[in-house]
Amino acid sequence: MIVTDALDIWNVAGTWVSALGTVGAVVVALWLALQTGRPRIDDVVYLGTLLGGGFSETHIMFNVKNTGRLPVRVSGIGWTVGSRKQDKRTFFQIPSHLTKLPVDVDVGQDTTVMAPAEQVKRWLSTLDPPREPLRARIITPLREHAVDPHPDVITYLLS
Repeated sequence: MIVTDALDIWNVAGTWVSALGTVGAVVVALWLALQTGRPRIDDVVYLGTLLGGGFSETHIMFNVKNTGRLPVRVSGIGWTVGSRKQDKRTFFQIPSHLTKLPVDVDVGQDTTVMAPAEQVKRWLSTLDPPREPLRARIITPLREHAVDPHPDVITYLLS
């Protein structure tokens, strides 16, 4: 009788352990699958000046570094003003012929996309009044990445 009870306890314990192991394996598999496909980029937005031929032109530089496990395609860049919570968000996408997009960024590589600062300044001047926060956007096919630009960029654009 005691031997049968001990075997029943071990039988139940083995069933529970195998069930927990199965649930753990499913959780890990789903986590790995979701992590692999997600684009990961580090981005910096700063001001730059193009010089040459007797002229200079201020550009906004979007430096994008791929820190993920898969290549990333940058399909657009732009700006948003206002907050989503207040439902007063305005979006401006810089035309792709000015930025030479789309561009593919391999794993571990980076690229810099330039956009004329005057276009963004003109767009901001149409808003009455320009709202905060002003955030840069880097658009990939899977998601839109929000970037806080360098303070010099905001100062230049709102001047």
